[in-house]
Amino acid sequence: MISFMGAIFKYTGLVLSVLILSHIIQIKGVTISQYVDMGMNWVSGVNPSAPFERVTRGVTKQVEARNKMLERSLKDDAEVTKSDQKALNQVIETSANR
Repeated sequence: MISFMGAIFKYTGLVLSVLILSHIIQIKGVTISQYVDMGMNWVSGVNPSAPFERVTRGVTKQVEARNKMLERSLKDDAEVTKSDQKALNQVIETSANR
């Protein structure tokens, strides 16, 4: 019974040390656990960055549509001077770049 418990502790320690080292050791800047995760995604066919790309594309489209709408409304507005329009365009560009 004591040898069985010793074996359990030995293998548990081995597994924990492998898990810890897999998060620490890096090959070309990528940890071993990231390689395992990429391999599992490749096997399962799941692209983990797909939802983020979809959200980014959606936000980009909305920003572009809003910029076009603002440009159209500025062209229709006769009270806006050229200097005001340039300042507003700069504000829009800086907010879109953030």
